[in-house]
Amino acid sequence: MVSWEGTVIPRVGDGIARVGDGIARVSDGIARVSDGIARVGDGIAWVADEKPVLSRFLVFQIRGLYWNKCINTNYV
Repeated sequence: MVSWEGTVIPRVGDGIARVGDGIARVSDGIARVSDGIARVGDGIAWVADEKPVLSRFLVFQIRGLYWNKCINTNYV
């Protein structure tokens, strides 16, 4: 898209490319169905990957709570 003095003028080349992209998107839509099945497996892996991330986050939270408790009770 070309903008000149506030007027948006579409480029002819971009318009033709968009038609090609539209056709590609149809085939991508078919591929997305099979990807949706793969995403179920990825979701399981993502949950497994999420556990160590959550555990690390909780460890930092627990350490932060312990550190705050030590400061507040003058153990440090």
